[in-house]
Amino acid sequence: MVDLVLVGEIDRNNLDDLVGKAEKYIKRKIRSLVLSPLEYEKFLPEFQKRPQLVIWKANGKSES
Repeated sequence: MVDLVLVGEIDRNNLDDLVGKAEKYIKRKIRSLVLSPLEYEKFLPEFQKRPQLVIWKANGKSES
């Protein structure tokens, strides 16, 4: 299973379509969660307890 957390204004219909296509391609379930920036800040301590891979940030820089 892949957990995907997205922060910001996300078109949920488009996300669901893309997740469905990606699941077929990688043959794994993708669980997506869309949060506002405030919600993300609230859950940040919990997220930091888990392994994570930041792929993209609004300023265009990624973290490893």
